[in-house]
Amino acid sequence: MRIYQKPIKAAIETRREMKEMAIENQSYSSQDMYVENDPDFKTKELIGYAYKIDPNWNNDDLEEVLNHLDIPIKWVESEFIERTNGKRSNPGRAWANRANIWKRFIEPHGKFSYTYGERYFPQMNRILQELKDHPTSRQAILQMYKEEDNKWWGGQRRIPCTLSYQFFLRDGGLHCVYNMRSCDYFTFFASDMVLTLKLMEWVAKQLEVKIGSFTHFIGSLHAYQKEINKHKIF
Repeated sequence: MRIYQKPIKAAIETRREMKEMAIENQSYSSQDMYVENDPDFKTKELIGYAYKIDPNWNNDDLEEVLNHLDIPIKWVESEFIERTNGKRSNPGRAWANRANIWKRFIEPHGKFSYTYGERYFPQMNRILQELKDHPTSRQAILQMYKEEDNKWWGGQRRIPCTLSYQFFLRDGGLHCVYNMRSCDYFTFFASDMVLTLKLMEWVAKQLEVKIGSFTHFIGSLHAYQKEINKHKIF
């Protein structure tokens, strides 16, 4: 596993490794779409990808990695607020700051199939209490993927790409292991990274501890052909 000092280095090196080592695969589904016969959704893919970032980053570093992959900072900031304010908004307002991506996911009843804010709470309160009561715990896991999501496989409905966040208190710092089943490099890699680093920072603040390491595991890290053509990296 490669260990980086800064988020931007992780993003750049991950892109290089995709270019050099990714395999080709035609996607069967993408989010809530069936795409088996759509050449735009042919992918370059890395299976079982992982990296780690040491706790040497700041807010300027987070903005740098978002700018590098052209992710709207305003969307990330508003999305993070909705994830952590406890209001469980759906659809909320953050999505409008990146409407070109999110508008199509709003279902006929006017809501998303889920939001991160809905699934964070009340789990988060229990996680904070667990870490306060048992600082050596290995059980402080914030689950995003639920058993009920299995019935929507195959593009029937949007389901979480994030599986879980696991938090550890070690050596006076908060460490996070972030597990994903799938990640679209160009559309979500930078925002998934940054939103989780911001979540770490938020949890650490609640516990009054320093930031520790961030470890990111991705089952399928991929880039779609339509984005490869646009960015001309392969």
